[in-house]
Amino acid sequence: MENTKATSRQDLLEVIDGFGFEGKLEEVGIFGNGHINETYQVVFSTDTGRKRFILQKMNHQIFKDPVGLMENISGATSWLK
Repeated sequence: MENTKATSRQDLLEVIDGFGFEGKLEEVGIFGNGHINETYQVVFSTDTGRKRFILQKMNHQIFKDPVGLMENISGATSWLK
């Protein structure tokens, strides 16, 4: 595993396991250099090739109401459709 920010290696691996990705975990590392959220890239090898995913940990010091934030995002994207 490569560098991580404030999130511990074990916590990050538990989160990744919770998504139920298929295949074997090959890579985990910081993606980009944002100042608000922690962003990670994970890569799995599968029978159909390598699959790359981007995971982001929300900064709860900045976004104090994550449910409300997601409702706003959902409402805005629905309106745009």
